[in-house]
This record gives sequence, C-alpha cells and structure tokens, in this order.
Amino acid sequence: SRDAKENEDRALKVAKAAVKCHALFPEFSVQQVVYFSWALARLSTVPSVRADNEVVAGLLGFKKLIVERATPEVSALTTKNLAMVSWATAHLHKVRQDQTVPVTMLLAAVAEDCSRRGLRHFAAGELASIVWALSKCQVHHAGFYNKFRAHLVDNGTTGFSSQDLANVICAFVNAEQGDDDVYKVLADSCSKNTSFNRLEKTMVNWAFSQLPHIPAPKVQ
Repeated sequence: SRDAKENEDRALKVAKAAVKCHALFPEFSVQQVVYFSWALARLSTVPSVRADNEVVAGLLGFKKLIVERATPEVSALTTKNLAMVSWATAHLHKVRQDQTVPVTMLLAAVAEDCSRRGLRHFAAGELASIVWALSKCQVHHAGFYNKFRAHLVDNGTTGFSSQDLANVICAFVNAEQGDDDVYKVLADSCSKNTSFNRLEKTMVNWAFSQLPHIPAPKVQ
C-alpha cells in the first residue's frame, strides 16, 4: 500500500537491503530468480527507490544477472513464470535503460517460446503481461503477434481485465501488428467493459484514434 509515507520509507529500506545480496544470486533456483525479479520490479515503481542512486545501480546489476540466468531457461518456466519475468524485466528496464543488458533478447525468447507452446495454454492475464512487456521494450516479434491476433479472433477476450484490454490494444497499435479483425474484436470488448479507469480510457481512446477506419468504441 502507498497510502502511508512510512510504507514508502519501508520499501526503500527493503530495496537497500536487497541490492546488497548480489553474492547470493548464484544460489537461487530459476523460479526464485523469477519471483525475486518480480519483487525488485515492484520496488522499482516506488519514487523514493528510483531516486536512490545506490539502489538504482544495484537494480541494474540484478537486471543483468536476471536476464543472463533466465534467457537460456525460458523453456523450463511455467506460463505464469514467463509472464512474471517479462513484466519484471520490462519494469526494471524502465528504471534506466542499459543497452549492454539484452532485455530484448530475453523477451524475444519468451515470445518465441509462447508461440511454440501455443497461446491457448496461457491465462489471459499472462498474455497481457507478456505483450505489455514486448511493447514497452519495443520487441516486435511478428510470430507471437500473429498467433496472439488469431487467438483473440478465435477466442475473444474472456478473462482480460480492463487494464489488460487497454494494454493489449495499445501494444498492437504501437507494434503495428494488428489487423481489422482483431481491432474489431477489441473494440467490441472495450465498448462492453464498464471498469476502465481514467488512464485506461485515455489509452483506449488514443489507440483507436490511430485507427480512423475502425469505429471507435464508446468507452464507459
């Protein structure tokens, strides 16, 4: 919770402690690496954490270790773990971009593995997290987007939250990987959704403003 200032102070203390544990990283199992990456990414969204240069340096060091460890083990991860590590590394990438850390290589490996497994094996929220990460890091994996597009047209958007819908439509538009069929499916889902917050409405409206030939949904 960020409702109280002491919670942000506590988060900074946790982050400072975490970044001192680099020496323990080799002892982590790959699943522990995934959960650790997710926790670091959550901490990285706290303003006081991002403002601390020592912590930021530590987060960047861990990002490199996480990417190097997770990339060759993508095929061994569960669908949930793939979504978690994608979301986490994309967030850590936003803290401070470092081209020496191949985050895009990890995300491309995730996209390739998703395509190989078949998207029907993934939960809706997992797919939304993965495509959000690809979009944020500008990984335009055509094979994944082709399969995701077909998946949405065939199965609809059952299970996607309002945030998921906003992220998915923006990802397709940003990557220029959508087509009329999938945009019509997404427009229909957005018009029926009554849970969008202000930011999500802005995202949806922006996305359809880029698609003038598709009737924009009336976002509630």
